[in-house]
Amino acid sequence: MSTATPQFDELGLLMAALCDGEITPAEAARLEQLATRSEAARRYFLHYVQLHAELSWEGGLGGSEAIAVGSTKESPHPRPLSRKGERRVSDPRRRLAALLAMAAAFALAALTLWWAGRERRVAQNPQPPAAPPVVARLVQTLDARWEGPAAEQLDPAGRPEGVALHPGQKLRLAQGLAEIAFGSAGTKVILAAPASFEIGDAAQGFLQCGSLSATVAHEAAGFTIRTPTARVVDLGTEFAVAVEKSGRSEIHVFLGSVTVEPQAALSRQPAPRAVLAGQAVGVAPSAPGKAATIEAIAAGGRQFVRSLTPRVPASGSVAQLREIVARHPNLIHHYTFEGSTLEEKLRDRRGGLDLSEVVMFDGRGGGALNLAAQGFDASTTAVAPYRGYPEGNSTGVGLQSQGPFTPPPQFTVELLLNFAGTPEGNGTISVAVSTREDDRSCGFFVVAVDRGQLVHLMDGMAPWTESDVEFIPGQWYYVASTFAAGDGTTTVNSYVANLTRGQSKLTWAVKNQVARGVPAASRLGIGKGFNATVAHAYPWSGALDEVAIYNTILDPDTLQGHLEAILGGPTSKGK
Repeated sequence: MSTATPQFDELGLLMAALCDGEITPAEAARLEQLATRSEAARRYFLHYVQLHAELSWEGGLGGSEAIAVGSTKESPHPRPLSRKGERRVSDPRRRLAALLAMAAAFALAALTLWWAGRERRVAQNPQPPAAPPVVARLVQTLDARWEGPAAEQLDPAGRPEGVALHPGQKLRLAQGLAEIAFGSAGTKVILAAPASFEIGDAAQGFLQCGSLSATVAHEAAGFTIRTPTARVVDLGTEFAVAVEKSGRSEIHVFLGSVTVEPQAALSRQPAPRAVLAGQAVGVAPSAPGKAATIEAIAAGGRQFVRSLTPRVPASGSVAQLREIVARHPNLIHHYTFEGSTLEEKLRDRRGGLDLSEVVMFDGRGGGALNLAAQGFDASTTAVAPYRGYPEGNSTGVGLQSQGPFTPPPQFTVELLLNFAGTPEGNGTISVAVSTREDDRSCGFFVVAVDRGQLVHLMDGMAPWTESDVEFIPGQWYYVASTFAAGDGTTTVNSYVANLTRGQSKLTWAVKNQVARGVPAASRLGIGKGFNATVAHAYPWSGALDEVAIYNTILDPDTLQGHLEAILGGPTSKGK
């Protein structure tokens, strides 16, 4: 009996030669060609091997009877086998071992032929390579100019938003700013030109040179920035890194904390160092044969871009607001923080109530006041008080007037502010403008509590006012609050606009709320407040600019005109 069909006659003859061990190299090549021609041919090949093995198995277990290979059972194909005579196998275990080896050889041959056919098919029909994973995206740019092979990809037709970034991709920013979002957990990196940066994965990158700031959500803690000399591991915070041409790295922490360790070839290196909010360190390239060192440096000594603000229209700027405010007849105090000397920056431009630097009662805590902080736009500089970590309510550096401030019966406090957020959570108090006379009489005029809610307070034993505004960390706001003191109470109104988002209409955040108590007279705190013992406390987290106080209640239309002076608009000349 034969299992072959006419289309497999030649394949069957070659299989018989293979099983006999008499196949020639030319026949083996032809066998491979036929067996891989089609799925049916491969099935025939495997069936032949299986049947031959089964016949050999049955014959091999037949005791001591003679086995005439090719004569005890019908061959799968009528080709006469060349081996003649008989071979006696007296030991069944030896027969079994021999037959198992034969079956394994046949299976290996079948697998080899199948694989060869598969490789040939893959070569004839190659699959496109898998696309590299997307681990980050370009969110927005400002006056950006890219260099290198990826330049066109990073700015397609002038619309970079959403461009996908892949592991190993090298970015060379020659001009401007670029914001990159990593992963899906809210990690943001802002590159400032000139900078060379390489994408690692969704949780890391390599800064070859230049500077960047990083804001990392708590759930993305562990995000890492490497430099030629340091490895910075975030613990869910906001920090910045700068790399000089020499390779020296600086790490500045604004919120939370990071760990820093040198990147060097020596096996013995300093242990990773924790750097807290308000602190900064430098890591220089290690000398030959010596371990790199991590040294503390002054915080605030280098400027970093921490948010990309919308382009300010030509018709508006902070400088234009400054000019309008300076002309107002009811202005009594004005702090612009402009000037080339410390005295000029702390000068009251209207009333002579100049400011001085003050340290919270628990000590400086390693931080310093920054009087050259980045303002909302290029026409201004701001002041950034220092807030300690983790005892932020009682540790920091702020400003206070050199003489007393007596609040008028009706007055307005106007300013620009940037709230950086705080890691302490509930119970946090950040004061922008305040007074305090004793444990109860106070004037907490502009305050952010907990996660950044705008509130006010006139009596230390009373509840805060309530508002619908919660400042978004890293964004600039215009704030104006009015106070009308009566018989033991004060009526408060507050108006807010998000400058970073280009909000062109004021939000009425506090509406005619009646607060218990009246504003207290004392030294005026800017970027700080006072605790119940009238000691310095509650430093502001973030930056402040253009603090103005008027001895009247400015109406909403006037305040709207001031906002439009900054952003530009129908009444950008203000009132």
